Amino acid sequence: MTARAALVAAALLAAACGEKAAAPRAARPAAAPAPAAQPAAVEAAPKPPEPPEWSYSSVGKRDPFRSFLAETSDTFEAILREQGAID
Repeated sequence: MTARAALVAAALLAAACGEKAAAPRAARPAAAPAPAAQPAAVEAAPKPPEPPEWSYSSVGKRDPFRSFLAETSDTFEAILREQGAID
């Protein structure tokens, strides 16, 4: 029975994978002619870029690449050393 089911499945797959006849595509309409290029206006010297209104400062923030748990354990060890619990 499983051999028959496999044969039927293979036949269905082979029939489903057949190529479909592509419908003929309609020809594209001719492209409109490009408008004539206008002469470039003479511009004044370019303005220097304005300074940004806001910029990021990492002062006072923790290092994002260091584990929070590592900072916590370092602080805990420093407290224990301060109290004389460890050397």
